[in-house]
Amino acid sequence: MEVVEVKKALLRDKLAETAVESFLSQQNHRERMRYAAYNEAMQKHLNNYTRSDMQSPIMKPLKEDKSKLIMRTPLNGPFSPLEHKVLCAYRHGAGKLANIDPDSVNAVMLDQAPSDPHDHWMVAAHVGISPSSETLLVRNTSWLPARPGLGALSTMIFAPQVEVRHNASKSRLTGFIAGLGPKTTWDKPEEEITKVERTLAFYPEHDMEVKFDIDVTNQDINTVNKLRYWVNQMLSTEDHIMCLTQPKKLDLAQKGIKRNLEDLLDRERKYEEKVPLPAGHEYRWNMLKAGMRMQSQLGEQDKNVYKMIDGVRVTMEDSKVVMEKLVTLYSRANETSLTPLASSEVCPACPGQLMMSTPRDIWHHFHSKQHKMEEDKLVQASEKGASSYAGSVTSGR
Repeated sequence: MEVVEVKKALLRDKLAETAVESFLSQQNHRERMRYAAYNEAMQKHLNNYTRSDMQSPIMKPLKEDKSKLIMRTPLNGPFSPLEHKVLCAYRHGAGKLANIDPDSVNAVMLDQAPSDPHDHWMVAAHVGISPSSETLLVRNTSWLPARPGLGALSTMIFAPQVEVRHNASKSRLTGFIAGLGPKTTWDKPEEEITKVERTLAFYPEHDMEVKFDIDVTNQDINTVNKLRYWVNQMLSTEDHIMCLTQPKKLDLAQKGIKRNLEDLLDRERKYEEKVPLPAGHEYRWNMLKAGMRMQSQLGEQDKNVYKMIDGVRVTMEDSKVVMEKLVTLYSRANETSLTPLASSEVCPACPGQLMMSTPRDIWHHFHSKQHKMEEDKLVQASEKGASSYAGSVTSGR
């Protein structure tokens, strides 16, 4: 009989994702690891920890003095600490309060995963505005699946034009601006247009400035371009006949979209801190320098509804920083030391792991099987020394 570990099976079949343990769980784990070093009283407490937590104190009922009940006070609520609001993603609505239609099932929104740091996106079929133009009323709403990065990647797939952002060290992609692109029509000669004017948007009210909270590479941009390529093919015409109405080409496009969509969504996504843009750079186009831009080799893009997204030449400096951090943590690891660290540490190669507060925690984590696998991947990536060129989509395959 084969023994199957449910957790590993769910992760392998993409039916579950690795999540950060709760604070109480991490604390309990550390106490169990230090069990042998504690005295007898502490060991007894740990052995009865769960049972003692489940016992609730018995409180005697209090008698009310009805002579003192002389004041009425209106009560509000109850309000849940898990209740949250939504913010509008496009520029014109970003400063307005967004309210869900009271008759909607999403009118009361409770965060089902408060420890999840990733953004959770909601889409709406109808967006109205109040007479005072200060509040948006959202109807026919639906939550996107709580998959890391799904909202940002979906925006990249369906936005008419996208320009990618990078960090100051040019080591990773940090986000993008999406919309109708930069302004292209002017009421003055071309040579009189300033650099600042070339960064203006064609329709700035509905531009979106999205920051990544996952690791996105040029390979992902290449896959997104393939999806946009297939959509463009279906929106084009051949011999005055729309390709969307031709069964053979429609079947080919469906298979291509499915294949690339599965490739994009099945990749493991690590959490990354959002990187803010310098002052004055938000909602600006043509901010990517020519030397950093990796232009697509696909011709006749003016006919396409969805323009191909240019890649960015990034360095492997970020991998070097992670390796240096690992070396520093290795020097602090100790199998027996329970001396608390000055501040808790998190392994840079293994996001989603528990906080390490002692040299012994670091030693046990670095000798785990999962960490060794992640470290091997990191070493292989740093040895390549360059990112793949993703701007040259010539076909959707």
